[in-house]
Amino acid sequence: MKKTWAALAIVIGITVIFALFIGYFFLLQQFFPDEISRGLFGDSFGAVNAFFTGVALIGVVITLALNLRQLKATERTLLADHERRTKEVTLQALTFIRPKMKRYSRFLNEHVGPRKGISDAFLQDVLSKPELATELQDFLEDIETFAMAVNVGVYDEDLTIQASGPLISVLWMRSKLYIDHYRINYPSVADDFEELARKSEGLKSKAYRAQKMVHKPKSSEQGGAPNA
Repeated sequence: MKKTWAALAIVIGITVIFALFIGYFFLLQQFFPDEISRGLFGDSFGAVNAFFTGVALIGVVITLALNLRQLKATERTLLADHERRTKEVTLQALTFIRPKMKRYSRFLNEHVGPRKGISDAFLQDVLSKPELATELQDFLEDIETFAMAVNVGVYDEDLTIQASGPLISVLWMRSKLYIDHYRINYPSVADDFEELARKSEGLKSKAYRAQKMVHKPKSSEQGGAPNA
């Protein structure tokens, strides 16, 4: 029904324009029979033509401005939707990697002691026992894959550091001796793990400094000397 009315409106519009065009020449023949009067009549509309040309130009500028505004609004909507989806994907990834990192932490607790890093003795033990090396390598590969996805922007970096930053930085420090040994032959191994750990440590340091500034004691009043 709407298409029918639109088609009818187009036909009526074309008909009216055609009728006005024919009527213009008919009236021109009736009221201005000679070329001189026709020329004067046409010149009298010069200002009107300039006015409508200006109006048309203003209309084009307004249309472009409205289109630009609409594009910016669409861009903001798409960006917000992208950020929302990235956070959702990050949360899903964290539900997988956080238990994995906690199991790795328990693995280290069991073999080297709570809060301790890999020691030279445990490193030699790992190198002499392939099954132990495989287990350790699986943990590190999963963390490295996750860290790489965070660093390239697949996962939300801020959300990752907020949720697991301290754990990531601690696991990095506890694993460093083994990774340094592995880097003798493979210099770029665990680069993304290290980068994410340093970002986490940097954010933790900033938060600590900010908290320290908030709780910093006020300086003593002028003239108040400490007691001897």
